[in-house]
Amino acid sequence: PRPVADRHHGTESIECDLITASGPRIPVLKTSVPISIRGSQFLLESVVDISERKQAELELHKTNQSLEKSMEELKHTREQTLSNARMNALSQMVSGIAHDFNNILMPILGLSDLLLQYPEETKNRGEVRKTLRIINSAAKDGSEIVRRLREFYKPSETPTTAPVDLVILVKKALELTAPAWKSKAQAEGRHITIRTRIAKVPPIPGNAVQLREVLTNLIINAVDAMPTGGTITIAMEKKGAAILISVTDTGVGMSPETCKQCLEPFFTSKGTHGSGLGLSLCHGIITRHFGKFKIRSKLGKGTTITISLPLKVRSASAKAPHAGSRGKLNILLAEDAHESLNLITRYLHLGGHTVETVTDGLKALQRMKSSKFDLLITDKAMPQMNGNALAKEAKKAYPDIVVIMLTGFGDFMQLTADEEANIDLVLRKPLTKKELIDAIASLFAK
Repeated sequence: PRPVADRHHGTESIECDLITASGPRIPVLKTSVPISIRGSQFLLESVVDISERKQAELELHKTNQSLEKSMEELKHTREQTLSNARMNALSQMVSGIAHDFNNILMPILGLSDLLLQYPEETKNRGEVRKTLRIINSAAKDGSEIVRRLREFYKPSETPTTAPVDLVILVKKALELTAPAWKSKAQAEGRHITIRTRIAKVPPIPGNAVQLREVLTNLIINAVDAMPTGGTITIAMEKKGAAILISVTDTGVGMSPETCKQCLEPFFTSKGTHGSGLGLSLCHGIITRHFGKFKIRSKLGKGTTITISLPLKVRSASAKAPHAGSRGKLNILLAEDAHESLNLITRYLHLGGHTVETVTDGLKALQRMKSSKFDLLITDKAMPQMNGNALAKEAKKAYPDIVVIMLTGFGDFMQLTADEEANIDLVLRKPLTKKELIDAIASLFAK
């Protein structure tokens, strides 16, 4: 017997198995009801075959288990596909990026080699300054490529909203996709022309990383849609209370049926070349920005995708603190890379500060016991004790000390809540003297 919760005024129901004469057990619901007839008490019992109900319950349980398993598999597949989509897009740019890096390294390596081999060239101060400007510019270009790669792959699950300059955003999207529409296309024998009609528009509230990802996707899609080359036109204008941005290509176009399906997740007309997530993700991002996404296309005539982003009135932002808000500081610098240690020390001396240096976290803690410091600048990756551990111990012993962390991991480095409590500012390597000195001034002005 299997009791069930069904008792009312003496009525009792139980589930049990009924053994038949032929042997099989049949699940039944047995109900007992006490009745009174002419003063005598009787027990009225009924037995109902519940085989079909039990079978349905079993099948429902199996279905639920199967559904839970399918949901887990779908979640895993979605995460894997998103990662693959991002990596596929990145891989399309690799050859062009390598080409760009070699072009950047050429003046750095070549000009520095000339100065080392022919020291008499250094006597011409004007020529030396010109050479150094070229090397400096090339190094900044290399740093910018690395930064753009980080921004391309940086996850955006926790977006922040801030005023976005769409003119700069379009420029950065074109820079990021240049290896695809320029270097890679030329290597494949295609010629792609980029045209822009960009009106000056006011900033909008939004997430720059996500909006740049939308434009990057649209440009890459336009490149893919022109296997023999063509023209991509990017236009932007203010219309009423919105900003309109359109990306037009002269490619193969889409049929009406494809246009209806192209925003569906995992739908793709590129075969194994595409993930089917590009336009779906773009549409989702624009929707989250309270915008609109419109597609116009015709087979053999090309495609135009227009996004509309609402323009909202913003209050004036506060002025940045004056760079000279704080005078001479006593600074402890912890850095294990010899070249970086010397360079940052020179930056700080030129900024008018006093600097003491150490090469690991343990030495930094020992030095702090004998001297009082206003600021601790520490590298993240160091022997003996890394920057995170050093910042934690320094704040524990000296709560008033300001801590800046330098890192080559850039945007890939995610601080935990505890680390954020111990680190006042993270600066990405490489950095210039102006970036470091201005960051220090801003921190102490607050």
